Amino acid sequence: VQAARRLEIVSTVALIAVLVLWLLVNFLEDELRNEFASPLQWAPPLAALTSSAAMLLIARSGRWSSATLIRIGLVYEVVMSLSVACGAYLVAFQGLDASDLSNDRVGFNGVVPWTMFFTVLVPARPREALVALVISNAFVPLLYLQQVYAGAAPALSVGDFVPIFVLPYVANIVLSYVAARVVHSLGVEVRRAHDLGSYRLEVLLGRGGMGEVWRASHRMLARPAAIKLIRRDTLARDPAMAATAV
Repeated sequence: VQAARRLEIVSTVALIAVLVLWLLVNFLEDELRNEFASPLQWAPPLAALTSSAAMLLIARSGRWSSATLIRIGLVYEVVMSLSVACGAYLVAFQGLDASDLSNDRVGFNGVVPWTMFFTVLVPARPREALVALVISNAFVPLLYLQQVYAGAAPALSVGDFVPIFVLPYVANIVLSYVAARVVHSLGVEVRRAHDLGSYRLEVLLGRGGMGEVWRASHRMLARPAAIKLIRRDTLARDPAMAATAV
């Protein structure tokens, strides 16, 4: 449930961001018609919109387990990263000299905030998150090198290429991976906190003066259960009372 909700949030934010940053901004600047002059310009944002809409529908369908949803989400993270990198770099270097490319002028690609945002919000397993992060951030230097090979970008020396197109994204991978481990460990702690003996608390059914009633599942037995948790102040008044399962 949490995975679906978080992926809904991520895909909705991405959908709105692409619509605002691409369609609305270009419309207000009267550049929207030029955006559709070449597939190199409209294909990346269209891919981002399509993948975000698809992810939103999948997250809302309720047909997938949390683990499967998260893996689909990681694929979505990679697709979005490719779309963002292509949208920023496919036609960005034409007519420039190598001296025009510097950290100040090139800056961070949108892949950095996107992957960090996704990693913090979606609690994937650290190893799986790391794979998606490496692939996503690798698109930036690889796309630049492809543009150099195609003659659409000036070639940089290794000493200039590494600090501009490699080191920032390596740093992003490391920081995002640390965030993934922290988010995942917090999720594990929350799940443990919802475990009560052999039962796992799933849905809060009701709350009253004495405590709460939760729907729960047994780890070994294939039967539903209702767990009543007594409030601490109630237990203090009557220590004989305890959590009961019905």
